Amino acid sequence: MKKRWLTTILIIAVTAFISSCDHEGGYPTSINSPVEETTISSMSINGGSSELRATNLLGRAQGLVLPLVGGTIPLLDSRFEAPPLAVSLPTLVTWDIFAQTPAGLASALPRVYNFYPHLLIFLVPTTVSVSFANAGLGANNPDEYTFYYFNQGSGEWEPQPTTVDIENQRFIVTLHHFSRYAFAR
Repeated sequence: MKKRWLTTILIIAVTAFISSCDHEGGYPTSINSPVEETTISSMSINGGSSELRATNLLGRAQGLVLPLVGGTIPLLDSRFEAPPLAVSLPTLVTWDIFAQTPAGLASALPRVYNFYPHLLIFLVPTTVSVSFANAGLGANNPDEYTFYYFNQGSGEWEPQPTTVDIENQRFIVTLHHFSRYAFAR
């Protein structure tokens, strides 16, 4: 009886959470939803300005990550995976991929990965898997690339441990929190 009661409460909480997120001005609730031409976000880098415009948006995906089951959210040739217990509450996750070279990051690939809600900290690490088959590496070796996150406090891009899976042509990165990310040599 107690298990049934907890399941009912969880279903009601998840339904209420999803309903509250689907409102005007919120994130779209379908994968690869069209986005109006507006500034998605902006930041200052070394005294300059960098804006991500929706015209550069390659794709947007959204999904729910649940405490007991985690969640997987694919987007284009990439995938975000949260294991069980990564979050303490049902969490609506949105991520965008922009076709843009990030300002302030030398030798970067022309992709910016934005995860929402920004600064969400996970209880256990999550992973992002990104194909480098069509990433524009040219003659460069994939092993030369590292995933960077933009530290809003310092205004600097900080390297993150990056695994290169040559056989499957994928970069695999562990995330401990959400932010803005990019690959660079």
